[in-house]
Amino acid sequence: MDSRYKEFPYAKLGLMISRLRLARGLSKKELAKSLNVHSSYIYMIERGRRRPSSAVLRKLSESLNVPYEELVSAAGISKRVEKGKVSELKQEIKSLKRQVARLTRKLDRIARREAKKLEKRATMPALPVYCVLPVDVPTWKNAVNSGGIGRLRIAPKDFRGDQDAFAVRVGDDSMELDGVLRGDTVVISPATEIKEGDMALVMVLNEGVSLRKVYYEGRTTLLGYGTNKYPPKAFDGPNGLHLIGKAVYVTRKLR
Repeated sequence: MDSRYKEFPYAKLGLMISRLRLARGLSKKELAKSLNVHSSYIYMIERGRRRPSSAVLRKLSESLNVPYEELVSAAGISKRVEKGKVSELKQEIKSLKRQVARLTRKLDRIARREAKKLEKRATMPALPVYCVLPVDVPTWKNAVNSGGIGRLRIAPKDFRGDQDAFAVRVGDDSMELDGVLRGDTVVISPATEIKEGDMALVMVLNEGVSLRKVYYEGRTTLLGYGTNKYPPKAFDGPNGLHLIGKAVYVTRKLR
């Protein structure tokens, strides 16, 4: 290589372009005109002081009738691009590893939390779920005697620690205004006192077993509904009516 070019960063490319230009009998001015650039720019390129852009290299390829790839190689662009891509990939890999590590830690925390929940749930009492309301009296008695249709694991605090507590499923919309919907499971505590306005599981002879709101007016007990579809019903004393237990907890599955 000519010693005049050695000190400049793009000397190889500059010398190559200079020789190709001279071989085709072009002046710097003529080559600059074909590229639509100033002749001083060509001078800087040939001296190795400037590296032309990819667009200018393509025009040089056409003007000097030389493969574009040769000019790119001489300019060292491909090597730099390759190194740049490798560097970018390394950074992306590092970033992905950090994300994976964070996600793994998060999943581990979730797994441990869920394992503790399952362990705790396994130690919870399993209340019998007797039936789907409303039912007639014979069906209710058969359900209680048979042990019911399933089990509900629940913390003792949610059924007031009542050893006789049990659960029922709701099969109608009679208590929807009080927040109990069709498909909900309601926990009943026979040992908990039923006060004015409480929701309770009641048995009405010749009618059946269902959930109702309980109100008192002297010796009269009024059974209300959590909907406007049905009027309240009055019972004078305990005749024909049995208050089975207070509704103390409601659980619901997402539909």
